[in-house]
Amino acid sequence: MRKLKKVYLGSLVLRGFSYRNAKEYTRIRDKVDPDRAWQVMRLLPFDVTFDKMFQDLLTTRRVLWEERDRFPALYALTAKREGQAVICPMEDADTTAKMTIAELQSVLYRDQYLLLRPCTNSPWGTMDRLELRGGAVYCNDREMDPAQLCTYWETLPGDTMVMRGERPAQDAVSHYGFVCPVLHMVFVREKGRTMAADCYVADHACGSTWTLYSTQKKETGVAAEDPLAADAMAIAQRISRKFPEAPYLNVGVLLGERGAKVWQIDTGKDLIWRMNDSESLRSFLARQKCQKKKERRVLPRLWKYVFSMYARKKGFLDYMYRNWRRGLKEDNRLECTTFREKRWAHRRGFYSYRIKQYGLTEENYRGMLSDYAYKRLRPINGVYQKWLWDKVVMYYVLAPYQAYLPRYYFRILPTEDEPLLVPFAPAPTEEATVEGIVRLLQRQGKLVLKQAVGSHGKGFYKLEWQAERQRILINDAPYTIETFRDFLRSLDKACFLSEFVQMHPAIRALYPEVVSTVRLMVIDMGEGPKIESSFFRIGVSSGGQTDNLDTGGIVARVDVASGCFGGTEMLEHHRYTPCEVHPDSGMPLEGQLPHWESICRAVMDIAAYLYPMEYLGFDLVITEDGFRILEINTHQDLHRYPEYPQEVKDYFARKCEMKERKKHG
Repeated sequence: MRKLKKVYLGSLVLRGFSYRNAKEYTRIRDKVDPDRAWQVMRLLPFDVTFDKMFQDLLTTRRVLWEERDRFPALYALTAKREGQAVICPMEDADTTAKMTIAELQSVLYRDQYLLLRPCTNSPWGTMDRLELRGGAVYCNDREMDPAQLCTYWETLPGDTMVMRGERPAQDAVSHYGFVCPVLHMVFVREKGRTMAADCYVADHACGSTWTLYSTQKKETGVAAEDPLAADAMAIAQRISRKFPEAPYLNVGVLLGERGAKVWQIDTGKDLIWRMNDSESLRSFLARQKCQKKKERRVLPRLWKYVFSMYARKKGFLDYMYRNWRRGLKEDNRLECTTFREKRWAHRRGFYSYRIKQYGLTEENYRGMLSDYAYKRLRPINGVYQKWLWDKVVMYYVLAPYQAYLPRYYFRILPTEDEPLLVPFAPAPTEEATVEGIVRLLQRQGKLVLKQAVGSHGKGFYKLEWQAERQRILINDAPYTIETFRDFLRSLDKACFLSEFVQMHPAIRALYPEVVSTVRLMVIDMGEGPKIESSFFRIGVSSGGQTDNLDTGGIVARVDVASGCFGGTEMLEHHRYTPCEVHPDSGMPLEGQLPHWESICRAVMDIAAYLYPMEYLGFDLVITEDGFRILEINTHQDLHRYPEYPQEVKDYFARKCEMKERKKHG
């Protein structure tokens, strides 16, 4: 039966489905019109970035931070830590520590009405209503005694959001004839601009967390004289204006007794449940179908599916298994280890250069975390690692902490014609054109252009304006304004333009040509985040435009307690050699990192905010006024594993053990 299911999923992938959508289609096809589901899910996703932003309520709320008062209050989220269920407080809770069942009980007795729903939008997830009536607790209108209620709290599934219940406005209920009236505004991108494609009110009384419209009533138009609906429309329009590049957004706003509240935002899957399409939507779907036909390549899709199945059988995510195999090929080309050393290391799950780095022997290698085992652990952070994969998503998710991020100016999206330039809010003073970017560069002197999704310094470009020659330098290569335009046209992946972060003078003195960064390993083992390890990366002239160790660079140990750095080594051809002075500047490589105490406090606050993620690697630049976060890694590279604290080694050992139990369980 399982083999037949895999064959069927493979056939769906060949017909244009993504693997994720193929699995979802098999789950919902019996609950909806299968032809409609087939037509829509073959076209999805319309845009992966917006799927990440609006796939679940928590991410949606954080991305739309300036609209947070327009969301129901979020109190807690259930998650797993070291295999144990924990209850994490959200933004609107009265505590920042782990919540207890007693605290959830007190919230229920205070608010008298709570909603509990899967955080992620799901077609089979249901929403429970907990209400306090006359001193008794009711769950979905069924009375529960104290023992039953306690059992209910203890058995909440993971990824359950506890939120304040929002009752529909009685005027809206009587006006539209719906038990739970939700206004929907649909926006599509057409001919380079965003337009409203539909607006209606639907009944969401079915108890599902997804957009399942009532099958008993037809969708109804919006009453022009309804002030609450007008407010809901204004909210939806503000959200659409923030993301003018989104191909499709359906903003659902509850017409509630406390005012209009954002219910959820869909990026395409709601089309499965629609009873009729407007002319604009029919035109949009036709364009997406044409685009899908252009992108459809059967053999690559088949290979990707087969490889993914093979990787999963070994316990890997497909891209991590690909990463492991790529690492083996690169390791086989190394001249610093012998064939015999390579064979010995690979059979034990290590790259051969670890023999010298770790001091591996037949007697001690079992006590080390192998490269194979570490790559196989991903994803440690679960579904919410999507917050940090895409740096544009990270920028919006970290809205309360944007003072610790570089200033973002434009998103640059490749198209068939000219690249699409979209300003970040607040918009820069220059217009979103190539000429506007040039004027911004002339004013700033230096800017950074990076791929939205990338690692190890790939897709990094330093832009510099050379005033005396009236030209642009891209990674020190000269460009005129016209050739710069051609360069932007040549970008085949989504990028963003941000400020060039200036280092603290004390750090710039070590080597000013490349930005040097500090890495902090932060782990939450169930008792709150803790900085477990840190090192300082210093650029060199031979390493290019980044301080990434893969391209050659200098690394120094950092004492987490004091911020003092020393024990500096240079990594060349995967070998560490002592390096007491910088090879280019001649400066001694030891000292005290500025602002260390305030940096640690802020990083701990941000790590707590990024719950439910538990394993983070912060890459930051220390500046004159504080620091800026360049990126946050969800599966950072292993460096100097033998020097990690014992509790970190124990943490990885537990993760490996849990991985094996899951595989064989």
